[in-house]
Amino acid sequence: MEYNQQLQRTMTATTAQRPATSNHPDARVWVVDDDRDLLSLLEERFNSCGWQTRSFEDGDGLDQALHDEMPHVLVLDRLLPGQSGTHLLERLREQGHRFPVLMLSALGAADERIEGLETGADDYMAKPFLWRELQLRLERLLDYRRELTPQRPPEQIFRINTLVFDPARLELQGPTGVVNSLSRGDASHPALPLSANSFARPPAAWWMPPTAAASMCASPSCGNC
Repeated sequence: MEYNQQLQRTMTATTAQRPATSNHPDARVWVVDDDRDLLSLLEERFNSCGWQTRSFEDGDGLDQALHDEMPHVLVLDRLLPGQSGTHLLERLREQGHRFPVLMLSALGAADERIEGLETGADDYMAKPFLWRELQLRLERLLDYRRELTPQRPPEQIFRINTLVFDPARLELQGPTGVVNSLSRGDASHPALPLSANSFARPPAAWWMPPTAAASMCASPSCGNC
């Protein structure tokens, strides 16, 4: 009870000093914490920022929600009942989830913070905390996520030397103007060897030996291009 009262005072004081505003309105900010009083406080503050908030008391509720959508950032308590927050985070990373995670914990010693970061957390805060500091840290994580998200127009056409690729239509046009249709498997192939002369011929003639002198790779990550 004393802890929750202290947390309420710090969050109320920092909110009164500066109204809650966000550079990321409508961001999905989710929380996993077994402390219902804390969840209620965070939901109130997050909603005041314009964030779309969902709260869960354990990892099971989070797992079910992840089937429908993903958060833009997750606030995760370290000391959850049953499966700990660190184990839950390790499992999320193993499953391929890369959304930013800020870990909250009453364990604030240096080695405990380092362990949380090594587990896969992007940031770590000890309880009790100042609301304004938590908000600013979440804003930075949302900034970081936006920087990593490619801002591509939906109809963008990619040009690679004399090749023109339309990802919406899955069409590849060669230097002669011949347009060939790709399968999704072809389009996602990490290194597709193509002959510059093959675009004047049917798609069956596309595949060329990788060592062919006239071949070139359509993969932007290939070191030989």
